Amino acid sequence: MSSPKLILSLVVVLLLAVSVGTVIAQEPTLISADAFTGTAIIWDDQSLSDAITYTLTNVPAASPGAEYVGWLVSDDGSTKLSTGIMEVAEDGTVSHAFNSENPRYTGENLIQNYGKVVVTQEAEGTDPDEPAGPAAFSHEIPSDAIAHIRHLLSNWPVGTGVGILTNLQLQLEVAITHANLANDQTSLAAVSSHLEHVINAIEGPSGDNYGDLDGNGSIEDFGDGIGVILHAQDRKHAGFAAGAALGDEAFEMHSVAVDVNGKNAEDLAVQAVTEALFAMNETDLSFAKISVAGVIAFLESAKNGVDADASGTIDSVVGEGGAAQAYVEAQLMATYNLQIGPPPTPPTPAPPTATPIPPESVGDPAIPQLAQLALLASLVFLIGGGFVVLSRRPRA
Repeated sequence: MSSPKLILSLVVVLLLAVSVGTVIAQEPTLISADAFTGTAIIWDDQSLSDAITYTLTNVPAASPGAEYVGWLVSDDGSTKLSTGIMEVAEDGTVSHAFNSENPRYTGENLIQNYGKVVVTQEAEGTDPDEPAGPAAFSHEIPSDAIAHIRHLLSNWPVGTGVGILTNLQLQLEVAITHANLANDQTSLAAVSSHLEHVINAIEGPSGDNYGDLDGNGSIEDFGDGIGVILHAQDRKHAGFAAGAALGDEAFEMHSVAVDVNGKNAEDLAVQAVTEALFAMNETDLSFAKISVAGVIAFLESAKNGVDADASGTIDSVVGEGGAAQAYVEAQLMATYNLQIGPPPTPPTPAPPTATPIPPESVGDPAIPQLAQLALLASLVFLIGGGFVVLSRRPRA
């Protein structure tokens, strides 16, 4: 072969080698886009957990002739509640509230009855009763996690329609009512009678001080037969909910806040009992009333929290938050963190006897090996050809 032809062949082989190497070295890259964020948070309007607010950013415009509509979906998917049409601002944000002012408002407990949020694109002006368009954004709370959140807010004991933290607030209200009645009395006997009601509502039948504390021959309890302290201790369901959603930072953060606030309420209720017992042992009405004032202060702080650092906000920290703050933190555990598209379908587990199926690969697995062999052969050809050229050069 003449030198020009050989050189041309070497060039072709070199180009082949370079192109094959480039194909092997290439990796797929993702196309970046504006980061969509979206949350839907349930709160109290006219009743417990009856309203929801959507906050979305970087929302793409709906398709021509379509508009975004929010939906709450029940656990089994059989019930869907439209939360209304969402208007997208010029900057791509959405701020939409579904509350008692919405014509579709039902007053129902949205945490108890639903566990999924979906935002769909629907034809403009239709305002459908059922979603018909594709899911643009969605989120579903894990079933075990939402079950324990419901225990805290709407379903404990099961079937009662109220939860641990709602009961905690209700029983604190009972204790506060009777503490105020004790403060209004004009005799020690009457003060002691109402303080018995306070202590029994706080401790419940399992409490060390529960009983006929005023010695009138009967045990009087205007509470629910469980008591403030046991309700506060049942805040542990927040930890159960977080355990069912491992890796979710919001769950973890708000479950810790529920525990802190619930512990504050428990400790303050115990202090109220101590102060009430002290008042019942007083022999002077005016001194007894001073202790009763302390009982009221402890119970008010247990229910509503106290701004201990005078920051203007009652925070979910030790010494500040109470039952009311624990309730809100439990609602925040049920925050829907919206993602693009429909909720992922849980994988169907294979039967125990089934042979595991290896992951499906894309393309023929022999192609990379053939490419590498071609690259190796071309390099050998290239080197060998070089030696041939050198051996055929005329000697000086």
